Amino acid sequence: MAWGLGLRILAIGLSLLAAPAFAQVQPTPDGWRPDQAAARTEAFIDEQLALFANPPAGENRYIILSRVRMLRPDDPTVKREFQEGPERGDPVAWLAEAARLTRTSDVPSRIRAVYLADQALRADPTNVQARLMRARALTNLNMGKLSALAWDDATQALAADPTLHRAHLVRAILFLRGNGLNEALTELNAAIALAPREADYRALRGETLLALGRHQPAIDDFTVALGARPNDGAILLNRAGAYFKARRLPLALADLEALERLKPQSIEVQGLLIEVLDASGRKADADARHLAVIARDEAGVRKNRYLAQRTSPALVKAAAEKRARDAFQSFVNDYSPAEYSYESLIYRMQHAGDARDPAKERGILLGMANDVDRLAKSAFRKGSALSKSPDFQYLGPELSLKLVEYLAAVVRIQDGMSRIGPALRNPD
Repeated sequence: MAWGLGLRILAIGLSLLAAPAFAQVQPTPDGWRPDQAAARTEAFIDEQLALFANPPAGENRYIILSRVRMLRPDDPTVKREFQEGPERGDPVAWLAEAARLTRTSDVPSRIRAVYLADQALRADPTNVQARLMRARALTNLNMGKLSALAWDDATQALAADPTLHRAHLVRAILFLRGNGLNEALTELNAAIALAPREADYRALRGETLLALGRHQPAIDDFTVALGARPNDGAILLNRAGAYFKARRLPLALADLEALERLKPQSIEVQGLLIEVLDASGRKADADARHLAVIARDEAGVRKNRYLAQRTSPALVKAAAEKRARDAFQSFVNDYSPAEYSYESLIYRMQHAGDARDPAKERGILLGMANDVDRLAKSAFRKGSALSKSPDFQYLGPELSLKLVEYLAAVVRIQDGMSRIGPALRNPD
């Protein structure tokens, strides 16, 4: 969706374009209520056991059962299938490992993070850090019915220690998944009051404010976050979106240009730059960018909604002509030095008898021959590909004739090298 039609979803890692990362995750199907934590957790476990008994096609049965094990390690099915005793070691180490695993993206690691935090909590039910870690790991795992348990853990952790800013973050994310923007904002305000230097909190509050239409406060938060992480593409993209919505187009353009330096091949970033240029009345600049992007990746342009609706037959034709010219120039860049090097090689071979050191001269000639081979092969590959490409028809009569002429010359060079090379390598 284009910026003009409303900001899109954005993840903390770079994806394109901009609305809150939390919106990427579907809200839990039946909501959550803190007082239902136990009931919903039991329902989740029963559901997973049923899936284990009759797994859907393509699902790993033991990953399904590991979801049961992470919260009910004494379940008879778990004990029978895993045949493992209680977790061994130090609960402090378990929590450190759980914290590490919560930063990974693979599901088995996230499940183990919940399991380790749960084991630490079982070892000491008064351990506030273990309860908070379980809340964080459950939130990261994002399995609907367990949202209530995550909320309950975070709330209990805050009751025990009101300075635990990450507990506010858990509650904020849970609110956001249910589209509770104002409630999430309250939690994020509390988290930032406790940890004002946390860039992630500022970035997430900025996204929340942006979703609420509060552009300038969102920009302020993104700016603080970028002060800590100036090359964070996700935050740059969000701030560009906020500037765009606030109609501060030069600043939006500046952020997108910074993002382009981080992601020079991104079609999405190019689409956004072109959209801002259009909105700024700079159609010629937008067209020039659009032409370059089509020439580079026409299929990618067709997948981008804004660029696809902006693309005209004239731009497609101009892009094909540009691709053809660029391909021809790339061919010439190899053909010209191949031709020159071949002629130099022939000349030097004709005068090789005058060399004072024949062995040294033969080494020089071999090096020159290798250069000619390399350049001629590259030129032939590029020229042949262009001659067979659909873009060949856009090359124009003059360049088309030159391509045929130069390709014939390359073939003659290769034919000559097929005799010269072996003679140099095997002089006897």
